[in-house]
Amino acid sequence: MSLDLIERDAQLAQLRACASQAEEGAGRVALVAGEAGIGKTSLVRELVRSCPGFTVWWGACDALQTP
Repeated sequence: MSLDLIERDAQLAQLRACASQAEEGAGRVALVAGEAGIGKTSLVRELVRSCPGFTVWWGACDALQTP
């Protein structure tokens, strides 16, 4: 695990559980949201690194563009 993911074991475990269920045929979508700088990107990168063979779609929202 990357040093960037200190104290993110629970969140990573939840995402890996979703990935495991998806691998078994259950459709899954995971939304990772939060304030800037809390490690969302690092968390998802670690998930992607640990789950080769998955298709991953990335999205982003600019807070200045929301109503």
